[in-house]
Parts: sequence; C-alpha cells; structure tokens
Amino acid sequence: MMQRYYFLLENMYRAMIIFWFTCLLGYPRTSAPEPINAFMAL
Repeated sequence: MMQRYYFLLENMYRAMIIFWFTCLLGYPRTSAPEPINAFMAL
C-alpha cells in the first residue's frame, strides 16, 4: 500500500521537475516568475 503511494509521489515529483525545466527553457526571461508559487498552484 505504501509502496504504491511512494511510487505516485515520485512520479509527481519528477513531473514537476520536468515541468519546471520546460518552463525555464521555454520562457527565458531576465525576471523569471517564482517557480515555488507555480508549484503551489499545482
């Protein structure tokens, strides 16, 4: 039961990192939006 939960958590964590990197690479700005707030919005 806990293994399934950790597997889901790991996948969500990895997806957030991929999403964060695509946002960084896709929208290069001098004043980047705060990534932590973007994570909280998810």
